[in-house]
Amino acid sequence: MSRKLPPAEFLATLPRKRVITSALFHDGHDQVLCVDPVYKETWHLPGGSVEAGESPSDACVRECHEELGIAIHLGRLLAVGHLRPAAEDPHGALAFVYEASLGASTTADLRIPPDELRQVAWLDGSQRRAQLSPLAQQLVTSSMEAVGSGTVIEFDRSGT
Repeated sequence: MSRKLPPAEFLATLPRKRVITSALFHDGHDQVLCVDPVYKETWHLPGGSVEAGESPSDACVRECHEELGIAIHLGRLLAVGHLRPAAEDPHGALAFVYEASLGASTTADLRIPPDELRQVAWLDGSQRRAQLSPLAQQLVTSSMEAVGSGTVIEFDRSGT
C-alpha cells in the first residue's frame, strides 16, 4: 500500500510547465502587429511569461504594456496550446493567445523599450512567414482561425 504524501511533497512531484501569453492585434484583413525582440532572432507577437500568482490574461496586459508602452484592450481568448518539451525548453509550456486592440492609440503612440525590442510593425502574411518563428506563426495561424470561426482553437506544437 502506498502512503499518502503531504500536499507540498505531492505538488513537488508534479511536472513543471511555463505559461506564456500573447496578444493578437489584427487589422481585420491580413496585417498583424508583431515585435522584434532584442534577445531573439525572430519576430513574435507581443507578450511573455506569466509570473507566479498571475493569470494569463493579466500577464498579457502587463507584458503588452511593458513592450508597447500603452494600456491595451484585451478581448477574448483565441487559442491555447501545448508546447512540447525540447532541448532548449525541457519543461515545455502552455500558451494562451488573446485578441487585443490598441483602443484609441495608434502605432505612433507606442513607446518601445530599446532594451527589449528593436521594433514593432504591422506584418502581412508573406512578411510573417519570412520573419516569425515557427511557434509565432502557429500562434498567429491558430488565432486568426479563431477570429474567423468565433471559437477557441486548441493547438499542439508536436510537429515542430
